[in-house]
Amino acid sequence: MHRFVAVCSIFVGVAALGCSSAPGEKVGSTSSAQTGCGSPTVVTLTGFNSRTFMLRGVTADGAELAFQYTTDTIGLPADLGTYTPPDPCFAQATAWNDQIDQIDEIGFSCSRPLAQRLQQFARLECAASITLGAENEALTFQPVASAPAQ
Repeated sequence: MHRFVAVCSIFVGVAALGCSSAPGEKVGSTSSAQTGCGSPTVVTLTGFNSRTFMLRGVTADGAELAFQYTTDTIGLPADLGTYTPPDPCFAQATAWNDQIDQIDEIGFSCSRPLAQRLQQFARLECAASITLGAENEALTFQPVASAPAQ
């Protein structure tokens, strides 16, 4: 797994690597999307604040969700084989995979490239699978293909 070494996050306090809640326990919100550690939630991203690295999204059941991308968020690669044309998020997921591959080679900080990628995910309303920890921080973040429209 890859970790981003972020120097620009203004998340107050130390983000926990583990969870303070039991798996499946709701944390920090009354939203049904808040499922705690170990339970990934797929969200359609709808907003991103580049100063705070706070993301907003909507789950499949329509629940709104805000979560914090932190220095401890683990960036997981997107499965590019699940994207189907003409999904505009395919190019962003491809670029994401290239970015996290570079972590081992040159290191990576949450500077402009990461902020721009997250901003593009939100602008295009791409989907991501996230695992939430206490205080709604993202423990993992993985771009995923959007479900086909029915």
